[in-house]
Amino acid sequence: MSLKTAKAKEKAILVGINRSDSIPVSESLSELYQLARTAGAKVEAKLVQNRDKPHRAMYIGPGKAMELKNYVQSMDINMVIVDDELTPTQESNLEEAVGCKVIDRTRLILDIFALHASTSVGKLQVELAQLEYFLPRLKNIWTDFSRLGGGIGTRGPGEKKIDVDRSQINDRIVSIKRKLEKISSKRQDMRKKRKKEFKKHICLVGYTNAGKSTLLNRLTNDTVGTANKLFSTLSAKTRKLELEDYEVFVTDTVGFIRKLPHQVVEAFMATLQLVQEADILVHVVDFSSENYRHQMEAVKEVLAELDSLGKPTLRVYNKIDNIPREPGVKSGESPSVFISASEGEGVELLKKEIIEMLEKEMRTLEFEIPQSRQDIINSLYKNAKVISRRYEGNSVIIKARMNREPAAIFSRYAIT
Repeated sequence: MSLKTAKAKEKAILVGINRSDSIPVSESLSELYQLARTAGAKVEAKLVQNRDKPHRAMYIGPGKAMELKNYVQSMDINMVIVDDELTPTQESNLEEAVGCKVIDRTRLILDIFALHASTSVGKLQVELAQLEYFLPRLKNIWTDFSRLGGGIGTRGPGEKKIDVDRSQINDRIVSIKRKLEKISSKRQDMRKKRKKEFKKHICLVGYTNAGKSTLLNRLTNDTVGTANKLFSTLSAKTRKLELEDYEVFVTDTVGFIRKLPHQVVEAFMATLQLVQEADILVHVVDFSSENYRHQMEAVKEVLAELDSLGKPTLRVYNKIDNIPREPGVKSGESPSVFISASEGEGVELLKKEIIEMLEKEMRTLEFEIPQSRQDIINSLYKNAKVISRRYEGNSVIIKARMNREPAAIFSRYAIT
């Protein structure tokens, strides 16, 4: 049975728990519905149970599990998708109780990542995340493969021979981590070079499908591929942007999502380091979404996990062309700007806001450089905004705007 055929036939029912201390389950299941659709499933129904916490053995209680089994049999369902990450025991017990494949939210997201990974780095990162997720679930996973012949939740490394044992998987995990560490090291060297040249780095962050790739295209006049679907961007894309006297590098990163699997954060660290080391974060918000505030909070949670919440951040409310309401946000949410990346509305104002933020990171310094050191003088002109220049004896006195902490090559000539 081909994967394409399996996708076309997989009928799913979504299962969630309505907790009093969490976001409305209807909102969470609505997002799970979009994830399931993105993976290729046909969602037939949703089942909700009111519980303060998941049932220890099956996620939902035994009575609800029996109700779910009746749905599965009467509607010819062949896949149950649960709106939280299940323990191996919960997954196994629930699967046995309802009589069909059970996958959780984490496995579904990883499956979509495998579907969209197009670069060698992206494929390595997805494989690492999947292998670390699969490792404690080997018995369940292999049972799924042999009984169901693939389908949603089995893309990526899951399509390999099922006789791969725990030792081989651990060896593969170590091998992938080494490769990603080398990639991360090379990227760090590139970022260090940019910093030496006083080139600023901006990262676009935001919820999945907020419009980051569209904004990158609009800012840099590029043609990065975009799609109106979840997780269409997995590999970081960096482009150069000229802003008045600044040469800026702008990076589009993988989209965040509520309950982002920790395996993804760990596996994509080589990419997410760009967020950690950026000078400015541009938080792109899908302002047309009714749930945009909850999505913003989810982004903040991931940034906190990356220890990047304190970075200078510009909030961009995107897709204003898709909303009937007047823009309005809480007073504490500035600096912010409202745009339509697809139409170009507000983008020039966004550029001005970025320039203002860059200016705040600059200071005016004065240097006394020997006329014989033309190399230093030329480098200063290249990497700073020169305000004035005069000659005193054998020296050149140059006043310039540059980073708050000039490189050592210039510091020795700074006038205190």
